Parts: sequence; structure tokens; C-alpha cells
Amino acid sequence: MNKALKVNLAILTSVFIIYPLAALPLMFLFIRRNIKYSYYLLALFMGFLGYILIPETTNDLTRYYETFQEVNQLNLPGLLNYLTTQLHYTFFIFSFIIGKLGLNKQFLPFFAVYISYLINFLLFYNFSKNNNYTKAIYVILFVTIFFTTPFKSIALSIRNFVALSFICWGVFKLFTEEKNIGWLYIGLALITHFMTLLLLPVIVAAKIFKEDNKWMRIAFLISFLFYFIPTGTLVENLLSIDLSAFELIEKKQVGYTTGYWATDYIDNMSSTGRIFKFIDALATYIILFYLVITKEKSKYRNLLYLAAILMNVFFSLPMIYRRYGFALRFLFILLLLYEYRDYYWQKSKRNLLIIIMMVSILVSSARLYSMRQSALKSYPKMIYQSALTIFSNKINESDYIVK
Repeated sequence: MNKALKVNLAILTSVFIIYPLAALPLMFLFIRRNIKYSYYLLALFMGFLGYILIPETTNDLTRYYETFQEVNQLNLPGLLNYLTTQLHYTFFIFSFIIGKLGLNKQFLPFFAVYISYLINFLLFYNFSKNNNYTKAIYVILFVTIFFTTPFKSIALSIRNFVALSFICWGVFKLFTEEKNIGWLYIGLALITHFMTLLLLPVIVAAKIFKEDNKWMRIAFLISFLFYFIPTGTLVENLLSIDLSAFELIEKKQVGYTTGYWATDYIDNMSSTGRIFKFIDALATYIILFYLVITKEKSKYRNLLYLAAILMNVFFSLPMIYRRYGFALRFLFILLLLYEYRDYYWQKSKRNLLIIIMMVSILVSSARLYSMRQSALKSYPKMIYQSALTIFSNKINESDYIVK
């Protein structure tokens, strides 16, 4: 690192500490030069937004804040006993640790957002460092990844999306760097959210058969037949799987295939809610479109084909389909970065990437609009905050937005 760059980074750090908002233009200038340090600061800035976000009473985050208080009333033996009643452990252990350190509950969304954005930024950094992106493709890919990372979902739902971030980083280590430490990150994902369990055989199969794209592509195309399977038939077959030996998993099996969160919640949606649901689903549909119309030979192709097959199986169960749709979106970042390496200006491929970018911006904008009440109540604070005073903002239950 030359002296001028060190001075510039010192200036950036100083501005960031004094007034984070003013540092944003400088951050993007350094990101344009692919300076690794700038990605850490931008992820930290997004973490600040997660920290001061005031949730609505119906958001999962309010329930996580309650769980945080419950966990921190336990001692260590009590925590260990509590974990025996859970399918995933990371969230509870982390809540216990930050509570015992005297940190407040808002560090849960802070670290969730910071980790998720940082992993996606570091994926971008590593691919751009080692591949020959054109200047335009570099910018388009970064914008796409920034808007593909679902801030609202990460900040308000935490566990699922942190787990998916660990999956992506583990897959990158396994597939690109050929380092077995990737399995450690995948294992961490498994104990962060149980839904990643079904991604494990997907990753293993993709690792074993990563060169043969033809048959995986055929299986992927055939998997669209699951769109025509009635919900009742799918539920009946899923419930016929005997999981009685795994009581906690069996409860999830029943919970996600019957009752309100299986299909009923769709019927209770307003017309506006249905519109937002469709816009959000565009992020998944554009990936499926990309996989159908392109035939690149790449090490990540089979991974995406298999992840799409897994998602398509659950088409008749919207909640599960949506969850694995998010998994597909996270993994698509890897595919996109890999398949645009050493890319030169083929007009059709450039236009397809631009369409993907525009869809990611549209979906992100719709998500921001859907959380407008929380944003309007939370983010004016950023106007007069330094990086040091942000953590003095405390959110109480009385601050929640009643829905």
C-alpha cells in the first residue's frame, strides 16, 4: 500500500467516525478502485442502519428481542438446557454472550446485517481481484449485489439470512479456493438455521458432479413439473415421511406444511400485499429465467440447478418455496460473479446483466417502501449521528410501531 493511499484511507476513516453519512461518497470511490477496507466500512454503515431500525410489532425482530431478554435471565447451565429444546443454537448462544457482555439487544440486527453484507462484499472483492471484469461490468455487478442483499429481511429476520451468508462463504471456499474450511462455515450455517439442512445434500452433490452440467440442466427443466402438483398431494407426501425419531424436526414438518404459515397467510393478504409479494418474487423468477436461457459451463451451475430443483419441489407451499427462493438468490451471487469473469462486451450478455440489475433495484425499492414506517421513524437519526454516538440509541418496546 503506497503512502498516498494510506493517507486517503486515514481521511476516509476519520470522516466515517465523525459523520458516517459524509463518508459514503468516499467509500464508493474506494470501492470503485476495489480497495478491500472500503467494503468493511460500507458493511459497518449498513450494520448501523440495522442497529437503529425500529421494528413493527408484527416483525420477527420484536420476538427475537423478547427471546434475547429471556435468554439473558439464564445462567450457563440454564442456557445449555434451553438449547436442548431448539433446532438451531447460534442465535441463542450469541444472544447470551452479548447480553453477558453488557451489550444491548440491537447488536443482534447490527451483527446480522454487518456479517451478511460483508460476506457478499468480500465475495465481490475476491472475484473482481482475480478476474478481468470490464469497468462497466464491475459497476453493474456491484450495484446488483448491493441491491440483491435483502436488508429488510436480514435486519428483521436475522437467523435465516445469516445462515445463508455462511452457506455462500463456505461454498466459495470449497468451490473457488478449494479449501475444506468451507465445511466449517456450512456447519455453522446448519446450527444457525435448520432450513439450511436441505442445502447440505445440494452442496455435496454439486461438489461431486460439478463438471457435468447437461444432466443437471435436464433435471432442472423437468423440476418445473412440480408447479402443477396440488398442494394437498404435496403435503400428504411430505407428512408421510416419518420423522417421529426427531421430535423437533417433526414439529417444523407439521408447522410448515399445515396451518396458517403453509398456505393460509396468502389468503389473508391485502391486494397491496399481493402486489409486493409478486414484485419480490421477480428476484427469483429472473434467476430461473437466467438459468433457462443461458448454458454456461461453470463450477457453480450444478449448484444453482440443484438449489432451483429443491425450491421448485415446494412450489405448492409458498412459505417454503419463498425461503428456498432466498437461498437461490444468495447462491446466484456466486454464479453471477463467476460466469461474468473474463467477460467482454457481448451485447446479449451485457443486456441480460442490466435487466438483472434493474430487477434487483426494483425489488429492493419495493422492500424499502414496505418498511417505510420503520425507516421514517428510525433513519432521521442518521442525519446527526457520529459512528461513536450511534450505539447510544436505545430502542424500547414502547418505540415499536403498532400494526
